[in-house]
Amino acid sequence: MTGETRHSDRAGESRVFPVGAVGILHGLCAVLFCLYAAMAALEDGLVQVAASGVAGSALLLWVAAARVTLLRNTTDDDPVGVDVDLRASGVVVASLLGAWGLMLLSVVLWVIVLLTDAASLDSPGFMIITVLGAIGSLPDLLRLARGRLHRWTIRTDETGFHYAGWHTRLDVPWSDVRGFTGQDRPAGVLVRLGDGESITLTVTPFDVTPAGLATRLQSARSLARR
Repeated sequence: MTGETRHSDRAGESRVFPVGAVGILHGLCAVLFCLYAAMAALEDGLVQVAASGVAGSALLLWVAAARVTLLRNTTDDDPVGVDVDLRASGVVVASLLGAWGLMLLSVVLWVIVLLTDAASLDSPGFMIITVLGAIGSLPDLLRLARGRLHRWTIRTDETGFHYAGWHTRLDVPWSDVRGFTGQDRPAGVLVRLGDGESITLTVTPFDVTPAGLATRLQSARSLARR
């Protein structure tokens, strides 16, 4: 197997997501925001504050979605070298963390309402589902507090290829890498390893196309191995 980089004929194309998927994503964010903004306008007390928090969370998710899908500063013209350093947009990271924080705060308020005045709620079922979902995110909150929840980063240097993203952290020496392949669906880069295995890196958080990222990583590998 050679280290040749393969990619689609759309190497220079900045759009990395299907139009339909983008429309659905933004539609869901809009519906969620409008639903809870309306609830906040109609309710009062803790329920109003909690609904406002969820509406704010939906708005921040919408901001992150817009930054990733509509406002990408995609370029494949960055200088080629051994050292590649790509980091997820600060807007995306801050928006996601803000949305998570507002959701957790809203869930705390809903728990208080459920425990103290559940009879006043017309339909607490959805609130309960949301509370359970938030409880499921607590392990990630612990990882965040311990510094084990990683910002999406791709780096290369003379020693090898380094990736961090959410729960995952990889440090792979160049001797274990056989090549990089840009792929459109899902949008990412397939990293081919020497043992016949492979891993796929998403390009969603980064301002780069799959083909462009594959080219940069392959160039870094070739230069480092000279």
